[in-house]
Amino acid sequence: MKKGLTIIFTLITMSIFAQTQDHNSVSGGILAGANVYHFSVKDFSALDYKSQWGLDAGAWFNIPLGKVVSIEPQLMYSGRKFTPEQTNSTAPQGKLNFFSVPLFLKVGLGKSFAIMAGPQFDFLLSTKDSRNVFKKDDWRKSTTSITAGIEVMPHARLTGYLRGNWGTKDMFKFDDNNTAINPKPEYKMVGFHFGLKLKLFGHHALAVAPLVAAAVVMAAPVDTDGDGVNDADDKCPNVSGVAKYNGCPIPDTDGDGINDEQDKCATVAGLAKYDGCPIPDTDADGINDEEDKCATVAGLAKYSGCPIPDTDGDSVNDEDDKCINTAGLPENKGCPEMVFYYKRADVVLDKNDKAELDKLVAWMGSHPDLNISIEGHTSTLGATDYNQKLSQQRANSCVTYLISKGIDSSRLKAVGFGEQFPIGDNSTEEGRAKSRRVVMRIAD
Repeated sequence: MKKGLTIIFTLITMSIFAQTQDHNSVSGGILAGANVYHFSVKDFSALDYKSQWGLDAGAWFNIPLGKVVSIEPQLMYSGRKFTPEQTNSTAPQGKLNFFSVPLFLKVGLGKSFAIMAGPQFDFLLSTKDSRNVFKKDDWRKSTTSITAGIEVMPHARLTGYLRGNWGTKDMFKFDDNNTAINPKPEYKMVGFHFGLKLKLFGHHALAVAPLVAAAVVMAAPVDTDGDGVNDADDKCPNVSGVAKYNGCPIPDTDGDGINDEQDKCATVAGLAKYDGCPIPDTDADGINDEEDKCATVAGLAKYSGCPIPDTDGDSVNDEDDKCINTAGLPENKGCPEMVFYYKRADVVLDKNDKAELDKLVAWMGSHPDLNISIEGHTSTLGATDYNQKLSQQRANSCVTYLISKGIDSSRLKAVGFGEQFPIGDNSTEEGRAKSRRVVMRIAD
């Protein structure tokens, strides 16, 4: 197969050269690019392949057949990777390296584009199986495909190309003699190539228009737009411009109405009052200075560019502060703590305690979304178990009073900590008095 295709390709090339009268019009060079391929598996719906990148490199030759038509053979190395979508699949996975010979019929579409199509012959050079299951002999030595695409600026020294490729032959022969597989899947590669061609010799391969004889007329210079640049040299002959821009007006790259020579931000649209730059954002908070009420301090849009406020000045911002109008403590979510102190074994609320609890009742009524944790504490005098029970009783007495005033019990939590967390010097009566307390905190 390989020898036969080589002979055919040689005969076609020799025939084309024999019919070409102007051998100087033949051009050629090198190419390089990338490809994206995947296997299209027929008759095996349970198997899909990923699209993967590979590299191309090679040479090309263009032989004109007329003014807009030419033949272009290419000689190319092409590396193509393939991986099943299914991670637990035993299907082929790895890389195939080919010597590829696409043979194009090319038609010019003006100076900017050409289209091309034809067969492609691929000869297997080497294989790499990442699972060490399949060998080179499990693949066909050669295969064919149909390829078609487009070239951009085909007459330039550097040309861009993009073309698709559709395999016409099953490439995997491992399962040909396996009678257990029926129907047998067909592995055909489908993908596309893109890259650049560099012309190393020859003239334009494709003519894009008939040759027209032009008469040279000697005439006086014409300056249609009166800008001092003759029309022959003026790239904008109907619009007054300046010589440094070849007769065109000073450009405005960002289209903001301020020409580039006066625009300090020529590539970003802006305003004349800021010399063509956008409205500044001094504090870099995403809010421009004209809309930012705190232009030098980063903030949030919801506060017009200012930081989150702290109404009561307790260093807890209003979004985290459960008592935004009353200064409190960060550890109590911005609310003040309420503390009752007891005599040694006392659990009874006196009138002052009840007056303070009445304030808590009013506050909880205006904050129905908040819950309260009531924590009882003792000094270290006495047995540990006794102190634990005493602290719980003190917390419970406060909960009982709050419930009696209409506070839902689900919003209250009583916790006795006993002597675990003293806050005074327990070697003195004054210090122990500080530890005999009940503390009201905002609960999570």
